[in-house]
Amino acid sequence: ETGWSKEEFLSQLCFQKAGLAPDCYKDKEVELKVFTAQVFNETNVRELETN
Repeated sequence: ETGWSKEEFLSQLCFQKAGLAPDCYKDKEVELKVFTAQVFNETNVRELETN
């Protein structure tokens, strides 16, 4: 989607999302975890209430 390399993706993840140094992913003690989320907004809540 962005055209970033793996290294650039990890750098941006560290810096923009975690607020850490862009190269923090290189630290051997750093753990990367993946998660999924189900995001609701007001429209979704109304749909759930009517069903």
